[in-house]
This record gives sequence, C-alpha cells and structure tokens, in this order.
Amino acid sequence: LKKKKKKPTHLEYNLLLAPDPKENFQQEHKIQEVSDSYKLPVTCGTTSGWLYKKKLAQGTKKCILGKDKVTWFSPTQFEAFGGRSSYKNWKLSILCGGYRLKKLIESLHTETLLLDRQFQLGKIKITSKKTDKHVPQEQTKKNPSLLPGSARSEQDSADRSSSSMEKIPVKCGDATGTLYSERFATGSRGKCIRTDTKWCTPEEFVKEGGMIESPDWKKDIHYQGESLKDLIKKNILKKNPNVCSELPEDQMENDDECMVCKDVGNLTCCDDCPRAFHRLCHIPLLTETEDSSENWSCTFCRMKAQNELSKGPRFKSSTERYIESCEYLLLKLYCQKKSKKFAKNPCDTVPNYAEIIKTPMWLDQIRDNMARKKYHTVGKFIKDVHLVFKNCQTFNQANEFGEMGAQLSEDFERNFKE
Repeated sequence: LKKKKKKPTHLEYNLLLAPDPKENFQQEHKIQEVSDSYKLPVTCGTTSGWLYKKKLAQGTKKCILGKDKVTWFSPTQFEAFGGRSSYKNWKLSILCGGYRLKKLIESLHTETLLLDRQFQLGKIKITSKKTDKHVPQEQTKKNPSLLPGSARSEQDSADRSSSSMEKIPVKCGDATGTLYSERFATGSRGKCIRTDTKWCTPEEFVKEGGMIESPDWKKDIHYQGESLKDLIKKNILKKNPNVCSELPEDQMENDDECMVCKDVGNLTCCDDCPRAFHRLCHIPLLTETEDSSENWSCTFCRMKAQNELSKGPRFKSSTERYIESCEYLLLKLYCQKKSKKFAKNPCDTVPNYAEIIKTPMWLDQIRDNMARKKYHTVGKFIKDVHLVFKNCQTFNQANEFGEMGAQLSEDFERNFKE
C-alpha cells in the first residue's frame, strides 16, 4: 500500500524533523498580503526576517533585517544563521510564503519589463505601487545593472563562480534524463535521475540505457562527454548522504515540485506517473476526497488510459469525453513554462491593453469557464484558446512576446490534432 501522497520536498523534509518556528511567522505574514510592500517576510531554517526588495535590487550586500529588528544580513549570512549553509544556494534555501527566493527575484525582473509596454501576464507581483519607483527606460538602456535581474551582488557572483549544478542533463546508451543533484546519494540509493516516465537511481538508469553487462554507472552516465566520475572529481556533482537516511523510498517516486507552477509545497502525487501537483493547480481542481484518497491518477494518465480503451467498448458519454479532452489540453498548456505569461487578465497589468484589444481573453478565465461548465462544445473552448494567442500577436506583433504566443499556439494545435 502506497503511503499518503502528501509529501515534503528534500529541503522541507529536514525542517519536519524538528519543531519549526517559522510556521507562525509565515501564517501571520502571507505573501499575498505583502506582495505590494517594500519588504517581504522571509525564513530560512530556524530563523526569520524581512527582505528589503529595493536593497536587493540595487545590489546591496545586507538586505535582510533579522527578527531582532537590529541585525542586518546578506542572503548568504542569513542562510548560514538559519543553519542552511550546507545548501550553498540562498536563492533556494530562503523562502517567502512558501516560494523560493529565486522565483521572487525572477519576478522582480519580469516586473521591470513592463517599462517596454510588452505583453506580461501571470507573474507574482513584487514591485511596490507606492514606495518603489521604476527606473526610467532610458537609464536602464545606458546602465543595464539598474535592472533588478542584473544586480551584481556578492551572492550572485558567488553563485556564478560555484561549479555545482542543480539539474544536469545526462545520457547513457539510448536513455536520456535529468539528474537532480539534491537527490544524488549513491549508485543504488537516491532516485535522482528523472526520465520521461519515472525516477531512477544511477544504477537503474544504466540498465534503462541497455548497459546490462558489467555496468559502471560512474563511467557509463555522461553529461556533454564527461562521465559522472569526472563531475564528482571536479565537485560539479556532490553526494547527498542525507537522502539515504531521511527519505523513505516511496517519497522519491514522484517529482518534488508542481508540474504546473514549478514550485514546492504540499503536493499530491499521481500513482501512475512521476508527476505531482498542488491541489489548486491541477485541472480539474482536486476535490478534498480526491486529495485524501489512497489512489489518484492525474488528468494526463486518465487521458492516456482512456485512449487505450477507445478501441474497445465506450462506457463514457461523448460529453464526458470532450470535457476530459479540454481539461487535458488546458493542463498541458499550463505545464509549459511560457504559459504563465498568459494566465492573468492583461488589462490589469499591461498599459493601454484594453484600448487596443476589444475582446480580451486569458487562460485563468478559460479555466474558470470550464469549472463553471460554460463550454458546451469543444469548438467554443478551442475558440477562446485561439483568442488568447491571437490577441497576443495583435498587441505585440513581431516582438519576443508575439513570437512566444505564436509558439504556444503552434504547440496547442499540435496537441489538439494528436
């Protein structure tokens, strides 16, 4: 019997081993309530504090005020003070309302791009409306370092000089996958390599590649022509022995981040594939009954099973089948990284958008329509999806966001025909 599917990530698993004082702190200062503020509540291990966004964006070394409201820390110092210096990546170890700091920093840069009147949707709101002022566009062109995403902080330099890698594309024979360094332990323990269909230990991955006789995973698995043995020797890949002792084997069968939003947290894992989802990210939304059930299959796996049965007797009505098809297509669209730009209402974020686009449409609206059963035909659903990308191309024309919309539209058409 498989364990309850609610699972922590590897970083969070250590925090569950002992009482965590950050819980009440985060509950009192939800990210949604401070998203427009000049400071954000952050936690790392056993400590908490306030991150001053403007200081971070300007490259100020000490941008986090400790919970004593006296001591200032650089992100690296804050990570060490919280007992998480072993991770050596403050962008991942420091959290704000359940989000990794890395994601918030990326969103800071996204906010700045609005200066160019470009198509920006679905971001986390970071910049303060009242206290933070945008850098004029002319200044950013003359001095790119003024962009938040380009801040030359001491910690960014340390990140770039570090040779360790978080995700490593690997190959062995005919098998390809991605090695996640935080899961890496030994050849036989630590399912650290994600293929298209499952998680493998290095030894299992070697067998997937057809290396049955005398397999040597350190030599047989390669990244850009170098073996894992070479990567270990160069400290690009480091063993994490805690994986073996702390994580149950069945907690390693599924992903550590949501398939849709790519963030960590309380995930529900599919029993038929490695995917994991937040309850509110999956399409359709998981009911409380589904979320607490012992066995659950995601929309992707249900659609696959339905297609395999389609040649035999059909037990579902045509209406049920087309609803599942629409859910599958929309979920697949949400799982693409670029789709988050098209999730929210552009009229709320893009200047002059409503003056140019008379019939706006966005993915969250389509999702809401689907949940309210407003689509009585597949054609209406397809029409609204096409409208999202048609509006994007009309507003942006040939710039990068227009091209992004065109690419997503092509991907959607291909998935629809399949």
